[in-house]
Amino acid sequence: MTTGSLFGGGLGASVRSSASVRVAVVVLAAFGCLGETAQGQNLVPNGSFEDYGACPDSPGQISYCTGWSSFSWTPDYFNACNTNNYFDVPYNALGFQEASSGNGYIGLLTYWEQDLNTREYAGAMLDQPLVPGVEVYISFRLSPAGFGWYTPQTFEYTSNRVGLLFLTQPWAGVDPPITNRCALCTETVLTDTLGWVQVSGVYVPDSAYTYIVLGNFFDDDSTDVQVLDASGLYSGSYAFIDDVTVGLSPMAIADGLLRNESSGLSASPNPSTGVVDLTLTSKYASGLEIVDFQGTVVRAYDFHDRRTVARITLEGLPYGVYCIRELIDQSMSSSTRIVHVPQSYFE
Repeated sequence: MTTGSLFGGGLGASVRSSASVRVAVVVLAAFGCLGETAQGQNLVPNGSFEDYGACPDSPGQISYCTGWSSFSWTPDYFNACNTNNYFDVPYNALGFQEASSGNGYIGLLTYWEQDLNTREYAGAMLDQPLVPGVEVYISFRLSPAGFGWYTPQTFEYTSNRVGLLFLTQPWAGVDPPITNRCALCTETVLTDTLGWVQVSGVYVPDSAYTYIVLGNFFDDDSTDVQVLDASGLYSGSYAFIDDVTVGLSPMAIADGLLRNESSGLSASPNPSTGVVDLTLTSKYASGLEIVDFQGTVVRAYDFHDRRTVARITLEGLPYGVYCIRELIDQSMSSSTRIVHVPQSYFE
């Protein structure tokens, strides 16, 4: 078991898993030098909970949200399309919260004082399995629910340990096992119901996981709670979740996991804090371009002589992943990735 500390939006987060974990020093945008996106698609279907088959109007309608279902008890779906105000966005029976993006989010029970280790879980099948040993970037937005308009359903507490877990098979039944581990979850008990907190980190899977599940996976003894609303009639805690992302980790590029896409052009050092030395593939190269992850040429170099080496600088550019293109007669002949990092990356 590996325990590591992760970061995200100023919030303490932890990983407890049999898979290995590494702390991300800087979050970088990843992309493919040849035009495709490396971080590309979010492997979580409908991770922002925008798509739905029907508007929610009653408890436990997580299945109305396309791609999602209950893995335990009755997690809820909230969307601005609701017409009875119970599961509306932003003001609903359980709290007031704008969607982090779009019009929808989900909510689930994370602690219940009257029944030991009672939890609600929402899950989905990933668009493709994780690859063992290949690092992924994981992120979600979190907000404690509270102070909704329907007083009988106001929750008294807020808890930590809310996060996500990967599975090879979906949980079935009302009471799935309490695992006391997560791929990413919060250590901090959130008490601010006005905004969203982003929880993010990097994770190295140890299996070809095919499912993601959201909730609190720790038992009551390992969960911290605080009073959120002393007048709350429900002796439990409830959380809103939005914008769930699982994608190829930018750190995988820095570690060379994707450098097989380079077609001969080599760069050193990589990662770099600024100056980069290049070995060209052709003495007839007419220039170089530095391209950001959106495909924009951010810096260009023209050659007026024959050469097999060149020196460029990333100084002044935002930290992140860039593509360097070698040009012959203004057409790309070769490319490679370069990672621009601060000096603190090496400290």
